[in-house]
Amino acid sequence: MPFADELLGVDVAATLARSIQGAVPDRVLRELPRAADAFDGLSLRERADLLRDALLADVPGNYATLARTIRSAAEHDPAFTGWLIWPVTSAVAARAVAEGTDASFDDAMALLSELTGRLTAEFAIRTLLRHDLERALDIIAGWTVASDEHVRRLASEGTRAYLPWAVRVPGLLSHPAATVRILDALYRDDSEYVRRSVANHLNDLSRDSPELVVETARRWLETPAATTPALVRRALRTLVKRGDPRALALLGFGPATVQIDGPLLAETRVAWGEEVRFTAVIRNTGVESARLSVDYVVHHHRANGTLSGKVFKLATADLAPGEELAIDRRHSFRAITTRRYYPGAHAIALLVNGVATSPVAFELLPPRAMRRKHDERDNGDVSEIKTRPTDEDVMAFLESATPQRRRDDGMALAQIFREVTGAEPVLWGPSIVGYGSYHYVSPANPRTQGEWPKTGFSPRKAQLSIYGLKDLPQGAELLPRLGTYTEGAGCVYVKKLDDIDLNVLRRLIAIAWQRSDDPAP
Repeated sequence: MPFADELLGVDVAATLARSIQGAVPDRVLRELPRAADAFDGLSLRERADLLRDALLADVPGNYATLARTIRSAAEHDPAFTGWLIWPVTSAVAARAVAEGTDASFDDAMALLSELTGRLTAEFAIRTLLRHDLERALDIIAGWTVASDEHVRRLASEGTRAYLPWAVRVPGLLSHPAATVRILDALYRDDSEYVRRSVANHLNDLSRDSPELVVETARRWLETPAATTPALVRRALRTLVKRGDPRALALLGFGPATVQIDGPLLAETRVAWGEEVRFTAVIRNTGVESARLSVDYVVHHHRANGTLSGKVFKLATADLAPGEELAIDRRHSFRAITTRRYYPGAHAIALLVNGVATSPVAFELLPPRAMRRKHDERDNGDVSEIKTRPTDEDVMAFLESATPQRRRDDGMALAQIFREVTGAEPVLWGPSIVGYGSYHYVSPANPRTQGEWPKTGFSPRKAQLSIYGLKDLPQGAELLPRLGTYTEGAGCVYVKKLDDIDLNVLRRLIAIAWQRSDDPAP
């Protein structure tokens, strides 16, 4: 995992000071050149705030003076890019709000749009949104037709109600429909980079306004682009996981006349570290074809004795009248050092188009009751990958890293992965932050198989390991444009994020996200 000083470290602070000095050669800079002396022990955000304040101190005066300085640095210094943009955009927003004029506000919005492609202005723009939401949204609406995809994405990403690790904008929370006009203008955008942000933005709104989300998605499907169905599926993912009947119906999973036999458990007492196997048969008893979304819910026994349900995907199917869908699934309770399984009463239920069956109970036995199998494996047996997904809290994992600067670095990279994939991270084994999964078959030994993340990253002492970037041909072709890196057998090693192009990284993650199951040997 890159250290904070590899993101906003001494070298970045020095570059910022040189760029500003070049823009104001007659001014003596006092705060920026020595700001890095106070970096030790500061988090990534605290470093950004320190550099922001140093910049404001070294370029005193009104907003126009600061804006002129920033534009000059951007025009004349190619190094004026990357992580130094975070404190720069924060300074622009802070000075404009402090001045309090419409002219400074409008120009700050324009300047953030000019700078966003150099890293992102999505965090700084929140200051302006909090200051004058209506005026900001009117300006942002104009960005939806900008030629630069980074500006169009800023229109969507910067106005998300629940933008990860960003300050909340009360007006966006109290008026969730305020940004729909922006999303309406962007949902058919040519850029997948922009469309993913739109889907994530609409998904954010489902927390508080599911009716608004379903109605917006319905309108988009009435006037779609070829990419709209996929965007809508991503935008409705939270509602689908909740079993919202309106969202399911919009995706074609309406009420169905079915008979469900199951789930039937192979056994009701499961040894610690083993698997629970369940089967079911779903039969279309109606007179019309039925499109089904089938998931299952494991109600885990928690430490306090309560049950907590987690939804897992099973299948989608179109059943003709009288046709059946047979299900045979195993759910693993394999012992992993980072797992949070607790012995006791568990249960499994099916979800068919959002409607749950009655849960079927089983008992997970404590570790001391674990059955040990000593049977010899024959040559035809499959060896499974030992690293498996856990239900550990990824944020807690990242926050547990030491020193504090390492915690902040993990947050920065997790933000990029979440933006691109739209998926929540899962901790695989003790240290891999993974996104999605596919069935892996080792090319060296086809007997080695199992589930593996489509993409993700892992903290290492010396470098950052990033997974999935070169697995597909498109990724292998694009990889040389990433920047400075080295290659391992199944991953890419990066010493610091300043060494790579983050936009190329986002494209590589998007390619890796398309990974499908490996064919059976």
